[in-house]
Amino acid sequence: MKQLSNKKIYSLIGILAVVIFVLFNLLFGQLGEQYSTKIDLTDNGLYDLSEETELYVGRLDTPITITVLAAEEEYPSMLVEILERYTEVSGQIQIAYKDPYENPTLLETYRQKGINLGESDILVTQDAYAKHITFAEILVEENGSVTGIQLEQVLTSAILNLAVENKPQVLFTLGHNESITTSLESLFVENNFETTQAALSATNIEEAALVVIANPKGDFQVDEIQMLENFLAEDGKIIMMCEPGIEEMPNLEALLAKWNIGLGDSVVLESQAYISNNPLNIIPMYGSHEINRYFMENPIYMTLPSSRNLEQLANATGSIQTTAVLLSTSDSYGKSAEGYDTTAKEDGDVTGPFALSLVSEKEGAGAILVLGSGKSYADDILSVSSYANKMFFTQVATYFNDDVVAVSIPAKTTVIPPLVMASNTILMIGIVFGGILPVLIILLGLVKVLKRKKL
Repeated sequence: MKQLSNKKIYSLIGILAVVIFVLFNLLFGQLGEQYSTKIDLTDNGLYDLSEETELYVGRLDTPITITVLAAEEEYPSMLVEILERYTEVSGQIQIAYKDPYENPTLLETYRQKGINLGESDILVTQDAYAKHITFAEILVEENGSVTGIQLEQVLTSAILNLAVENKPQVLFTLGHNESITTSLESLFVENNFETTQAALSATNIEEAALVVIANPKGDFQVDEIQMLENFLAEDGKIIMMCEPGIEEMPNLEALLAKWNIGLGDSVVLESQAYISNNPLNIIPMYGSHEINRYFMENPIYMTLPSSRNLEQLANATGSIQTTAVLLSTSDSYGKSAEGYDTTAKEDGDVTGPFALSLVSEKEGAGAILVLGSGKSYADDILSVSSYANKMFFTQVATYFNDDVVAVSIPAKTTVIPPLVMASNTILMIGIVFGGILPVLIILLGLVKVLKRKKL
């Protein structure tokens, strides 16, 4: 076999070194232009199921079928993998993929039951009961782009919802110009409650586990207040949202006063802790209470648009324990809810911190949580995954109802967070691969040539 001459060997080594040098310089040049000093290298655990799912789904004792309205090979692979993890957590879970175009009878059957299935939707069934999850519910979108998936949250909630036989009742009061949003009602349904809207005089309040008074604009009648007092005496729970600037409600305020809670007459603004360039859209701080345990371990923040201050009344009722759940910062200030000319801090404004949410509890005799923002549960607020408002209401519902298994699982981001690398580190990598490595290849080639000469 004819051996290559030394000249050709040198030429090949030189060409190889130049090619490697050019390729790596082009590579790092593109990285520098596109990512500056950041390289996407992190793994965000996209497919891992949470401890909550493993705990509660792992306890299932009834079969659950998850039917995906798509062919398996056409369904997003990341969602297929997450679904497969559920079968590993519980032997009671079965996954089926059915192409809707090949199974029109299935769609028609559920359409007659009031469930309109669509392509790529998920149907969770247990015996004759079913929960429908649309494909849009699985995705988290911001500014028209998919930024995450919340399949685990909606799927685990659906499974638990079917597994619970006797669901507690949530009563939304009517008759006082309340503001009940679809998202807030859906939140309770997703977390294994049944909801109803009715005037207190037209319902049996004793059947409710929780009463929600959603930002009333008018006062309650004396007999309605008595019904609420009786409900609390039987260990009932009340959640109330009440924004600033509404008319006085002496009957309702008298009930709250018995529970050490007063409605302040100021609207709260923040100097620093706010969003959207509006000091009225404040970011509250979490108080020391069991409701906030999740947020102590997972620092995700709420927003409370247009919030009033609440007052903890001193020694109003000694047997009731009142705790601040949400607070403003010491840099906050309050303006008259009746009107103001500027959102900037002025002389005469009252200074914070203020209580923005208070919870009053009495052992064996109910509890009331009041939130000073009537927009904290708006549809557009609860739909934003980067806000913790939805999680907050979930935590409150769970705290007030021990028998309910409610889950709050953050969405998994599909945008891989970049691993920040210092510029000198990038430079060193470039030197190694663009300079040192080609030189080493040349040296190794020279060593090989010298060895051949000796032979």
